[in-house]
Amino acid sequence: MPLPLIAAIVAVASAALILAYLRRSRGGEATPPGETGDGPWPQLPNGAEKAEPDAVERSKQAIHGILRDISAHIRSLAGENVMYGASLDKHKASLKETARIESLQELGQALAAELESMQRSNTEYRQRLAEANEVVVRQQDDLDKLQSTLGTDFLTDVPNRRSFDEQLAGAIELAKRHGDPVSLLVIDIDHFKSVNDMHGHAAGDRVLKAVAKILNDTRRASDFLARYGGEEFVMILPQTSADQALAVADRLREKVASTRLRLENTGLNVTVSMGAGEVFPESDTKESLFARVDGALYRAKHEGRNCVRLAEVSTGQ
Repeated sequence: MPLPLIAAIVAVASAALILAYLRRSRGGEATPPGETGDGPWPQLPNGAEKAEPDAVERSKQAIHGILRDISAHIRSLAGENVMYGASLDKHKASLKETARIESLQELGQALAAELESMQRSNTEYRQRLAEANEVVVRQQDDLDKLQSTLGTDFLTDVPNRRSFDEQLAGAIELAKRHGDPVSLLVIDIDHFKSVNDMHGHAAGDRVLKAVAKILNDTRRASDFLARYGGEEFVMILPQTSADQALAVADRLREKVASTRLRLENTGLNVTVSMGAGEVFPESDTKESLFARVDGALYRAKHEGRNCVRLAEVSTGQ
């Protein structure tokens, strides 16, 4: 199957997930991420509220428009594929006819003309595929931008990086204002590339959704979980010191490790590595805090995985 067609199908699947999510949000069939208790994260910030009917309707209309465009290009790609197949059949018939020519000079001229025609057909087909692929990639970017605007990761159904950045900035500001402890966890699925390589990307997506659900179900009501990107998640822990964050992280880690994930034809156990760190209100920005905790995650990955490491003390302390 041509790569542009595969990309288009992936884009359609992504859009279908978005539509399913929007239906749940509008119909109240699922609790929005970050609202599983009476903690300090009652809704997504700055226009990312999912329950706004007008915003949901606009998002649905935007997605339907993108879907229509993608469908049109899939039909175009399929049509080009059929036309190219017919063109090859015509060339094969021409070559068979050429084989009957007795004069070597005429035979050479006929073969050269046929090969030139085949090359021209192939070039045109590849150009059309490239143009269609550019459109599909652009439409996938539109879907990604829409996802970012809504503040939710549609694969795992938890808040996305945009929501996390806003929540972390607010948490650090509160820590500076009131002096309450706030900690951050950065969580990475161990050997995730191997899961994709051995079981396929569809299985990798199921693992991401399963791990997100475990983390979301196991976290405290006040904690804020988000998907940072790829196989990495983040969690903000209000009213939590570094030592307490270690205990919370270890409980989450053990829960993931002890859960058998079911794939289509087999079961799978995965583990996570984590970095943990507390905000230093006098010196930390969201960038410096994340860098420290991400450094602790890096140590955990290189010291055996399936473990938690505490971030180094801020240089400003």
